[in-house]
Amino acid sequence: MKKKKLPKYPDSQADFVGAAKRFCHRDKLRTALETPPSSVVPDPPSPLPSRMKLLSLLSVFLVGARHARSLPPPGPPAKPAVYIDFDGTIAVSEAFENLVATAYLTVPASSGTPPWSHFSDLYMRDYCAASVHLPEPATLAEELHRQALANLTKAAKDSFDRVKRSGVFSAVSEQALIDEAKTVEIRPGFWEFVAAAEKRGVRVSVLSRNWSVRWIRTVLRESRGAGALAERLWVYCPEILPDGVLAASPRDRPVEVFSGDNKREVMEKERRGKEEVVFIGDDNGDLAPILQYPTAVGVVAGLDADSAETIRREKGVSLWRAAAGFVTRTGAARGAYVLEDFREVITLLEWEEPWANNGTAALKEEKRRRRRGILTGPKPR
Repeated sequence: MKKKKLPKYPDSQADFVGAAKRFCHRDKLRTALETPPSSVVPDPPSPLPSRMKLLSLLSVFLVGARHARSLPPPGPPAKPAVYIDFDGTIAVSEAFENLVATAYLTVPASSGTPPWSHFSDLYMRDYCAASVHLPEPATLAEELHRQALANLTKAAKDSFDRVKRSGVFSAVSEQALIDEAKTVEIRPGFWEFVAAAEKRGVRVSVLSRNWSVRWIRTVLRESRGAGALAERLWVYCPEILPDGVLAASPRDRPVEVFSGDNKREVMEKERRGKEEVVFIGDDNGDLAPILQYPTAVGVVAGLDADSAETIRREKGVSLWRAAAGFVTRTGAARGAYVLEDFREVITLLEWEEPWANNGTAALKEEKRRRRRGILTGPKPR
C-alpha cells in the first residue's frame, strides 16, 4: 500500500508536525514536536509599571502626530500668495522679444551696436559651455538638476549685463514701447482671476525673468480689462531700461531673477506669516518653482507648454486639469495642475463654482486631449 504523500505546504497543525518529524532527526527536536500543543503555555507578559505604560502611550501619540504633520493638508491653501510668470504665462507670447524689437527700432545705424544675434550667440556659447557635460535630460529629476546649475544662472546674468553695457536700450522711445505693449496678448481670464484675488485680499505678484519691470507694468496697463487692477500687482523682475523711461509704480520690485531657483528665493523671502505659495509658470525654467519648496500648489500655464510635456513624460507623476478642481498639494513626486484660462485657478482654489468656459468648450477640449493621451489625472467633476 502506497504511503500517503505529505503536502508540500502543510494545511494543518497535524500535517506540519508530521512533516517536521520526517525531516528532523535530533532527539530534542523530536521530543519537542511530540509534546501536545495544548500543554505548551506561553509565559505571560510582564506587566508594565504605570509610568512605563504612560510613556509607551505618549510615544505612540508623538509618532502619530509627527506623521500627521508630514501629510499635506487636505484642501487648497486657506491663505494663498500667488506668484505668476509673465512671458508665456500671463502674456501668451514671449513679450521680451517685443521689448528687444522695439529697442532696435531706435538704435542709430552709426552707433556701432551689434545686432541682437551677436548677443544671442554669446549667450548660447555660455549656455552650452555650462551644460555640455550633461546628457539631454530624460527624466524630470535630470531636468530639475540641469535648471539648477549655477553656471546656467551665471550665463543668463552675464548676458543681461552684457546687453545693458552695450547701450541697446539707452535711446529707446517711450511712446514706441507703449504702442508695442498694446499688441501683447494676455491669456484669457487673467483679469477676472486678479479681481477674484483682490476681492479676497490675496496678494498676486508677477515673478519673471523678463528684463524690465516697467515694461511688464506697461503691458499690463495697456491690456484690455486691466483698469486699476494693473496697479494692484507686485512685479519682481530685473530692470534694463534707463531711469525715466516708462512710468514706474510703488509696487515695482527690480530684483535679480535669472533662474527658477532665484524665483524660489524671492517667494521664500516675500512670504508673510502663514501664507502658502501658489506658483504658475510655463517653461522648463519654471519647473523648480512649480514643483519644489516653498510652492504648495504649482500650476503649468498651457497644455502644450514645455514644463507640461516634461511632467507628462514622467512615469507616476500626474498632470491634473485645474478646471477639474483641487486634488492634492503638488510636488515632484506627485504632479502639478495645468490651465488654459486663468479662471480655472478660481475653481482650483475653490473660490467659486467650477468654471466651464462658456458651456461645454472646455470639457470637449478635455475629452479630445484625453483620447490622444495628452492629459493624465482625474477627470473633471
